[in-house]
Amino acid sequence: MPAANPFWDFSLDTYARPGVAAACLALQDQHGVDVNVLLYACFAAGRGVTLAKADLDAMDAVIEEWRCEVVKPLRMLRRRLPEATPLRDLVQQAELSAEQEQQGRMWELRKPAGDWPESGFSGELLAENLAALAAFYGLPVAAVAEFETLARP
Repeated sequence: MPAANPFWDFSLDTYARPGVAAACLALQDQHGVDVNVLLYACFAAGRGVTLAKADLDAMDAVIEEWRCEVVKPLRMLRRRLPEATPLRDLVQQAELSAEQEQQGRMWELRKPAGDWPESGFSGELLAENLAALAAFYGLPVAAVAEFETLARP
């Protein structure tokens, strides 16, 4: 069983909110945004952590090979399979496990000595982290505006 990862729990809760999944997938499919990195920007903001370009570069270096060789191929395979088939369900579970592994790698990169305390939500910090993320992907800040609204608690 993987070690406790509060980022994973946060991501599952956030992704389940109305409209968040659709906004995440739109950013992924239309702009190439890694949904895990997007959710990490929100998670960090909720703990008082500002993400700079150097943080995003380091994170991308740690996850790029895994994302390209495992996560993306599983996603592509799942999308090619017919809905409501046992094989698609199995591939979707494998994809979810691969995403969890990726998030574990991200968490290990930035994890402090102890758990990050929840510092309370800061809309300003969320906006800063999402602006940094938009710049990292070469997008205008407006591209993440809908997601920012949906990601606020």
